[in-house]
Amino acid sequence: MTPRSRVRLAVILWITLGIIVWNVVFDHVVDDATHRFVLDTTFAYRAGEPFLLIKDYMPAAVHRGVWLGTVAGGSVVAVGLIAIAALRWRETRRGRS
Repeated sequence: MTPRSRVRLAVILWITLGIIVWNVVFDHVVDDATHRFVLDTTFAYRAGEPFLLIKDYMPAAVHRGVWLGTVAGGSVVAVGLIAIAALRWRETRRGRS
């Protein structure tokens, strides 16, 4: 495997990891909002209050999930690309490629 293909593979893997982290964070935020909705609906029903609507919960959760996921996934990608660049720079200074 050539140094260039190793770098390309490392970049692809870090981007893939960033996408996975984004998805996990987004899913966790939406899942948390869903559980909160179910609990609030249950307590409202038991108290005889009007029904709650999921459309009152989800837009804020989706918005928050997108932002938190982007920050987390983007941070993973940024750290990975910086590490690759640093290692590549170190190899270049040593005269390897």
